Amino acid sequence: MQPNPDTLNFIHHITEDGILTDEEVWSLGTFLNEHPDAQANCPGNILFEILKHVFDDGRLDPHEVEAIGHYLRGIELQCCYSQPQPNAPLELPPACCLIKNDTEAEKRLADD
Repeated sequence: MQPNPDTLNFIHHITEDGILTDEEVWSLGTFLNEHPDAQANCPGNILFEILKHVFDDGRLDPHEVEAIGHYLRGIELQCCYSQPQPNAPLELPPACCLIKNDTEAEKRLADD
């Protein structure tokens, strides 16, 4: 499945300055809520599920924003800076890496 270009453009827009803010993460959630096609297709379908979990408590902590930033950077690197093969699946890191209180994810972020 090819990645949704609108979602990739939105990701690029919020990450182009190299800084991801709480407001930009919330705006990604709003974008996916307002664009069902982007929400239903990769990478929006995966991001939507992650953001639902992250937003569950109604706030974003710095760990969550940083983890989402790493995830978005991975999407950008794979989709925008490589030459994708036709019909090649998008290889995304496991979503469990972004679930808060995931000690393995915290260790990986601390090592970066």
